[in-house]
Amino acid sequence: MKPKMKPKMKLKMKLKMKTQTILSLGITGAMFTGASAATITIDNAGFDATSVGDGLFTAGVVTDWSVAGGGGTVNPTAANATPTSGDNVAYASDGSAVVSQSTGHALLADTIYTLTVNVGSQAAFDDLSWKIQLVTLDGVTLTDYAQAFLNDDGPAVTTGTQDGTTSAGHVYGGVPALGTLTQATLTWTTGAAPTGLGDDLTVRLIGAAGDQAIFDDVALSYVPVPEPSSTALLGLGGLALILRRRI
Repeated sequence: MKPKMKPKMKLKMKLKMKTQTILSLGITGAMFTGASAATITIDNAGFDATSVGDGLFTAGVVTDWSVAGGGGTVNPTAANATPTSGDNVAYASDGSAVVSQSTGHALLADTIYTLTVNVGSQAAFDDLSWKIQLVTLDGVTLTDYAQAFLNDDGPAVTTGTQDGTTSAGHVYGGVPALGTLTQATLTWTTGAAPTGLGDDLTVRLIGAAGDQAIFDDVALSYVPVPEPSSTALLGLGGLALILRRRI
């Protein structure tokens, strides 16, 4: 015959089991709330798909990209610029030049998009201005956008969206020396109801009036806005601590 467990001991065991269950649920929840970034394919991201001789350029031609205005592909001489990969870079001259690519990705709500582009200028040009954009299009109609740009004045950058949402998280490594490239990053958090929801996401690389910008190694990724799991886990931890003190 098994000895009967005292009521106080039974209560302690129940509380201990509850504490372990709470901690287990909290840890499991934390494991499933994190998400790794998904990559959106950018064709000819390094601009080397077009064969261009050393020191030469193509006007209006960037393979897999659309070009409007004074843009194209250039294979700069060593004295003018050093691409971050391969031999070529894309260029955009003057404010009317736009090099763009439709990604075929429909804009999602509550999502963080990250666009990185290496940006700079050729040494033969004495100034640098540029703009990088993520835009959504319904056919040919622009429905939403996020952008970052550098003026001649210095590395200060303005970001924003058509619907007034601030796009935080821009990082630019200062104004690069002429003939070099530095990575710029544009981060766009879309919110619960972006005006471009479901529309096609397009990357745009833009020059500025009187200047020529060069671009290399374009990358785009996205991740869902994270749930507030860490706060919830802290709450569970506090509850578990209270229960333990009662044991």
